Amino acid sequence: EEFGFTVIQKVWQIVTQKLKHQPIVIEANRFRHQPEQIMKDYCQRINVDFYPGMLNWKDGRLKKEWKPHEIESRAKWCKTLNNSTGILPPSKETEIEIRSQESKMVERALTFYEEISSFAL
Repeated sequence: EEFGFTVIQKVWQIVTQKLKHQPIVIEANRFRHQPEQIMKDYCQRINVDFYPGMLNWKDGRLKKEWKPHEIESRAKWCKTLNNSTGILPPSKETEIEIRSQESKMVERALTFYEEISSFAL
């Protein structure tokens, strides 16, 4: 619940089951491996012309000032963004340790991930 999977899953169910829409899912690592192809596919799905310039930019710096309680959580992400000019390749995979009290949450997240990943471009 703390990561919002329950809410996202409810929205997913409304979109797919009640509205009968096929959502567009962008899987981050696939996008980082093949940014141009994924962006082309996405643009085609939303009926927008693709331009190679969509994949790079001159300046990644954010102009926003963060609130004191946001600074720590945003620091790493913003540092990466501030120094970027395009889509970065995926980071090297690392092993993570899952504590026993987190295992049910991780299982729920993986189950939902498997459900939505079949829709990924």
